Amino acid sequence: VIKSYASKHNSLIVFSHNDLLLGNIIYNADMKNIKFIDYEYAEINYQAYDIANHFNEFAGVEEPNYEYFPNKEYQLKWIRVYLESFYSKIKENNLNESFSIDDTKVEEFYNEVNYFTLASHLMWAIWSLIQAQNSQLQFNFVRYAQTRFDEYFKRKHELIKE
Repeated sequence: VIKSYASKHNSLIVFSHNDLLLGNIIYNADMKNIKFIDYEYAEINYQAYDIANHFNEFAGVEEPNYEYFPNKEYQLKWIRVYLESFYSKIKENNLNESFSIDDTKVEEFYNEVNYFTLASHLMWAIWSLIQAQNSQLQFNFVRYAQTRFDEYFKRKHELIKE
């Protein structure tokens, strides 16, 4: 389902961190820059997945609370800044001179990102079940998997009208 959605919407595939929880993003106020750490899950992936996963991670890990998932207004502002930055880098490299960001493009990407929240929830739920069998960490992986599955089904009902 995700692959057919991505194909239908021409979803970009980019280098992705795939674990952009807030603890993996370091802001240096003195240098006014941002660094990312912990690249163990990094690989190519759908651009919208990485952003969707970042938004999902607003809920936290120890005791996830999806009330912290950013609202539409916040996401639209964030996505606009992201797309403007992303495409300005492409333009600098003369890869696509004619691309512009408008409200329609931002809204389309917002919808794509929100669809990919489902993939993020499934991936981390399955990952957590595997960890429950293999990890030595003192963490309730089964409960975390259940939380992610619960959020997947809640969001699926909201996002996919069957």
